[in-house]
Amino acid sequence: MSISQRKKGFPHPKLTAARAAIRRNRSSLQRLSPNVVHMMAAFFEEDGERIPCVHVCLKDGDDRNIPSYLHCRLRDGSTRQVKVHIISNFGNITPHAGLGETVFNSNTTGTPGTIACILKNPDASVLFALTCNHVLTGKNFVDSGDPSQLIQENLLGSTVDIGPWSNGRMNTTVDVALAQVSDPTTATPYSLKNKTPFVPKDADCGVTAVKMQGAVSDLKTGFIIHIDQPMAVNYLNQKVTVTGLITISSSKNVFDFSPISVEGDSGALVYHAATEQPIGMILGGNTQFSFAMPFGAIINAFPPLSLSIF
Repeated sequence: MSISQRKKGFPHPKLTAARAAIRRNRSSLQRLSPNVVHMMAAFFEEDGERIPCVHVCLKDGDDRNIPSYLHCRLRDGSTRQVKVHIISNFGNITPHAGLGETVFNSNTTGTPGTIACILKNPDASVLFALTCNHVLTGKNFVDSGDPSQLIQENLLGSTVDIGPWSNGRMNTTVDVALAQVSDPTTATPYSLKNKTPFVPKDADCGVTAVKMQGAVSDLKTGFIIHIDQPMAVNYLNQKVTVTGLITISSSKNVFDFSPISVEGDSGALVYHAATEQPIGMILGGNTQFSFAMPFGAIINAFPPLSLSIF
């Protein structure tokens, strides 16, 4: 059954055709239009249906050579045409560490971020405050943790010590830091209904609502738009492509995409609006989306610690 023949009530399609269209057309489209910087499989709604499409992201607004549809052939030999939606002026991710209230390195106070939650080791004898590593490195791409540096938070207008920067990990998968909580009695558990990480699938794109608790933005609601995206991140000292990212917008409308996070929200926890399962942690954003690292990758960044949410 072709996309145009689908009827209401049938199971929603997966993004197989959209991904196939990207694989087949990416190189030729970028040769024709060098201003194409990224292509993402997504859904759009038409007459109450969710239909696969391709978001073609341009570094500017010149869409003269961009076709309305991309054609592809699936593994079963059938052909498809996939609708194109253009996103203009699409930039790299900017880390969202900024002048916000909550967590910061006493050595790099100019780039505060947000505590996602408190993590614990198996017997809860050691607790860690979780945030992005770039918050503690001044936005530099440095894979390290320095126990000699003190991590602090701004709590009700006062600076409070959390503990040493015990672990840092920055690579093409995660940007995550742990500050060991010096006084575990001061740690507050996160009141999520379900602490099992939620792993977004195709079915969640363009429909699943999420919430984010940022130090600057406070509580925001948005929607998962894309999953498993490799995106360039403009760190202070170099550009790095981080893979597996989840894109989030405050709107599901392709003509009204906007991020839910701002500077100071790096490290904010993103969770499922209905089930309250953790989904990811805010890395940064551009003018259309906020980008989150999957929570499973985050808690597995330090295997010997066997971390889970406190």
